[in-house]
Amino acid sequence: MIQQRVAKLLAVCLTTATLVIFLPNGKAAGINEALTPHLDPHGPPSTPPDSTPADLFREANLEAFVSQFIAAAGQPRVEAELRFFADRVDYFGRANVLREEIRRELTDRLQWPQRDFEIIGPLEIVRIGSDRARVSFPLRYDFRSGQRHVSGKAKRTLVVAAASPDELEIVALNDHSFETSDSPRHRNP
Repeated sequence: MIQQRVAKLLAVCLTTATLVIFLPNGKAAGINEALTPHLDPHGPPSTPPDSTPADLFREANLEAFVSQFIAAAGQPRVEAELRFFADRVDYFGRANVLREEIRRELTDRLQWPQRDFEIIGPLEIVRIGSDRARVSFPLRYDFRSGQRHVSGKAKRTLVVAAASPDELEIVALNDHSFETSDSPRHRNP
């Protein structure tokens, strides 16, 4: 997180300067090349090109990926959340669900124009081989649409895999709700 803040500050301060930076791997790079992986606000967190798949599964990278995914779930654009998913996903107990089907379900969820999600506890991370990890965490959600309101808490579990040497993707997603509430529709007097 500190590295991202420093990178953003450098990018703002040095946008017109020519500067060479020495990366942690010892290689020299121009400012744009050095900062590009850390400045993409629209994509999943990435690691330097010389990283190994094991670097992707560091706790800090997984925390950043999950935080970005949860933030995207509250956005009004389906694509913001959809981009985190693999082409086929084990999705809420159904195996090999295509991204297009996930897109339809996310589009249906837009009936709730106000969607808030919050991670309310620590992430539990379990490595699954060299190219996957299971990440579980408690989540609070709150959906609103006019007079309708649904809220609750769930334990969300993601299985993430290396989509490439520098990118993660979700290959499985499931929730176990442990507290929900649904407000009745209110009628105007």
